[in-house]
Amino acid sequence: MPYGLLPTGFVPKPLTVIKSDLEAAYKAVYGVSIGSEPDGSIPANTAIGQHIGIHSERLAELWEVSEAVYSAMDPDAAEDAALDLLCQITGTTRSPATRSVVVASLTGVPASAIPLNTKFSVLGTGTIFQTVGPTAIGPAHPAWTATTPYGLGQRVTNLGNVYHCLGAGISGAGPGPSSTSDSAIPDGTASWAYLGPGTASVDILAEAVDTGAFACLARQLRTIQTPTVGLLGSNNLVAATVGADKETNAALRLRRAIELRGRGNATVDAIRRAVLKVDSGTAFAVSSCLVFENTALTPSVDGIPGKAFEVVVLGGQDQNLRNTILATKPAGIEAHGSVSGTATDSMGIPHTIKFTRPVEKLIWIDLDVLVDPARWPLDGSDRVKAAIVGDAPYYALGMDVRPWRIGAVLDSVPGILQVTQVRLGLAPVPVGTATIPIGLREIARFDTSRIVTINITNGTP
Repeated sequence: MPYGLLPTGFVPKPLTVIKSDLEAAYKAVYGVSIGSEPDGSIPANTAIGQHIGIHSERLAELWEVSEAVYSAMDPDAAEDAALDLLCQITGTTRSPATRSVVVASLTGVPASAIPLNTKFSVLGTGTIFQTVGPTAIGPAHPAWTATTPYGLGQRVTNLGNVYHCLGAGISGAGPGPSSTSDSAIPDGTASWAYLGPGTASVDILAEAVDTGAFACLARQLRTIQTPTVGLLGSNNLVAATVGADKETNAALRLRRAIELRGRGNATVDAIRRAVLKVDSGTAFAVSSCLVFENTALTPSVDGIPGKAFEVVVLGGQDQNLRNTILATKPAGIEAHGSVSGTATDSMGIPHTIKFTRPVEKLIWIDLDVLVDPARWPLDGSDRVKAAIVGDAPYYALGMDVRPWRIGAVLDSVPGILQVTQVRLGLAPVPVGTATIPIGLREIARFDTSRIVTINITNGTP
């Protein structure tokens, strides 16, 4: 059998063949009498046998290195640094690891200085976030008053705490919001969210200390790790934008292939390729994109006008998306969508550019789990919720929600022996166990508030 670089590829010589070839060479020089084993091989305990054994292994290592060098030239087989070099030829670069980002709401004494890198930890996970710049707590919020119209986002103080208006309306007769729970606090026709102790607040961007996909659910950034004079509380009204790990070899290969298909402009692949790069390496990076076109003269069944295309995109800042679509779209072809704005070309001429944000399909979940009571943590239910919500960023446009996947992500929760049933629904009382279909212009969304029930049964490992 031939070995080496062949028309069909590289075929390495096995160790057994290398050893056999060396024995044949020695016998040709010294005579066949040096082989005294029943099969005619040279005994391994002889000087020549040991010499052959040593050199066989070294030659086998050289064959392995040669095969690795050959494979490093194949983008479907290359890994790590070799793959990075090959991707440079096509202008594709590996996406770096990014940090999760969250808007931290800090409460305390008015005008208190908050230094750069003030740290906070997430309940249940211990993930550390830190402020991305210095700031100061703002002036004191007004005291809550009865029968007063309040707008969304207004903040008041009451009983030594700061509250954020969740639902616009007219406050009740009294005594005003007082709860410190994570639930919405009703007040007349208005409603409030508890922020923290103090009389003033400030919102500031905070990022995870470590890179990677670290989740921080809404109202979980609650522990101050850096004691600071005047800083009394921390919170987050919205879940963090989850970061990402360094792009894997498999993902990079796939993206390289996509980018090769979309080298030119004015094609569906080219537009999608360009959009997927928008805000890359930031917390606002595009995570999923689909492009639909209508080549007919009449509107399509899904509402795309004749001779137009539609970009459906998750992530990316609006203006950056518009600029990218304008730079890659065919001349004279309409960019259709539900989000409209203006982008300016190189000659300073404004163009109306549209794209579509996916419709969020809110998923409600009930779970039955069998646990080992000896290993089930006190915050086990919170960890279950965190695992489910932490997997949400990996759902792409049009990706169906399947019960088995919900169960699979819970393998990371200690003490769970079996997820006996997952019930899914689009209403507050999920009853079904079947897959929930997600349309191509939709994205599945999860939140701890919609993980309705976690039924826990003790079992035996």
